[in-house]
Amino acid sequence: PANGQPIDILFRVDSGEPTSRIRGPNVRVWSLSISPEGRYLVTGDMEGVIRAYDLVERRVSYVIESGQGLVTGLDTRENPDELWASFYGGQVRSYSLWSGDEIERTRLATGAVWTIQLSRDGQYAVATTHNNRAYVMNTSSKAPVACIDGHSAEVLTAAFAPDSKSIFTADESGHMKRWQVDDFVDPRATEIDPNSGRLPQSRRISLPIEGGLNAIALDPTGQIAATGGDGERITLWDLRNGQPIDTL
Repeated sequence: PANGQPIDILFRVDSGEPTSRIRGPNVRVWSLSISPEGRYLVTGDMEGVIRAYDLVERRVSYVIESGQGLVTGLDTRENPDELWASFYGGQVRSYSLWSGDEIERTRLATGAVWTIQLSRDGQYAVATTHNNRAYVMNTSSKAPVACIDGHSAEVLTAAFAPDSKSIFTADESGHMKRWQVDDFVDPRATEIDPNSGRLPQSRRISLPIEGGLNAIALDPTGQIAATGGDGERITLWDLRNGQPIDTL
């Protein structure tokens, strides 16, 4: 919410027009996710509280008090219906999307886990951490199965390509990297030590901006990316050649 006002606003994707307002918590909301079928809006705030809003019945469905401080990231998936959350306190947790009951918790770092993203095929999650790494997690076992250790700065955000076959990670020095999932994830793996699992350097796309990259979004084709960060602008990139297309 802007300026601490307890309001979350829903917008139509096709027109950009606001469709409804929801009375939210009286604290700054840091992360948001809408469930795949559009039933739930889930928010995470700076005090570690997660709220799920039923958009059909227009009510709060449940509240989770994590005790982990800032909720840095949220994502949801279907079959099974789960909510995943990352925390400034260094954990990733999974919950039942319908009830909010905790399923599993995994500690990935002694400091912040900055984001959590799920692949569209539902097999993997990627979490970025303060220690210049990202971890790929098996969504069935809820355990890390690979460590992406190719950044020289804090990894702030990540995104799966629409086909779930590659991962894009970005750091606070303004660099984005692309990783092929099949190159380093063994489908038979069930767990690794979060402090091990080195990977070779991947192809790096250098982004000419000042400051870190805090957000990545990919188009449905996986050929165009939008990035945002400390440079106070949004840049569109052609991922086939790593060149900028436009700046907003």
